[in-house]
Amino acid sequence: MKQKLLSVCLELCTVVIALIAALVLLYLLPGEAAWMLADTPRLEWLYLPTMILVRLSFLPCLLALGAFFLICREIGRDNSFCRANVRRLVFIAGCAVCGIVLCMAQVVMMAAAWALHPGILLLSMMICLFGVMVAAAAAILSHLVEKACVLREENELTI
Repeated sequence: MKQKLLSVCLELCTVVIALIAALVLLYLLPGEAAWMLADTPRLEWLYLPTMILVRLSFLPCLLALGAFFLICREIGRDNSFCRANVRRLVFIAGCAVCGIVLCMAQVVMMAAAWALHPGILLLSMMICLFGVMVAAAAAILSHLVEKACVLREENELTI
């Protein structure tokens, strides 16, 4: 696969993922939450704080997708190993950690209200595990891209 085609495919995947996440966040999730609250009216007061935390959790994901989109652009320009991509990968790792913290805040809030369903706890644990994997992968990739960037700069100086 050519580098430009790879870049376009990655950019397209990033946009599709952002659109699907927005659909779930703005349409499906509020409907499901309202449907669940119809069965348990005593937890109705949790709807607004839950929606606020869930939507705040989407912000680091959206920012990380934006940074990844910019990395894909650099790949298309044949500038994969640059300092800007190192900073973007570190930023993605930070966004993943922020997502983990917000997810844990949601779990703590629901547990304090005695409203933590085991399925929600399991889903939250899976989300946190995914966040840890993304943070670790982005941190490792940032280190490797920085090493490649240094090698490229040294190579350019010797020519």
